[in-house]
Amino acid sequence: MSPTDREDQLRSHAFVLTLWREQDDMPWRAALRPADGGARLGFTDVEQLAAFLRGLADRCAPQSGEEADGRITDGR
Repeated sequence: MSPTDREDQLRSHAFVLTLWREQDDMPWRAALRPADGGARLGFTDVEQLAAFLRGLADRCAPQSGEEADGRITDGR
């Protein structure tokens, strides 16, 4: 894996998200499957999903010296 590939992995994640309830009075459940076909990640509620995404964002946060002001700089 080239350094550029590694940097892209740290800056971007793509998932297919599935949300469902087994019954109307049950909490929403969630599953993420990496878009590249990796292993499915299951969550018993949306709070667990949110915690996972926050942790992922924290692990991938810019290091000192990198842009950290939330601007998108790739032309979007």
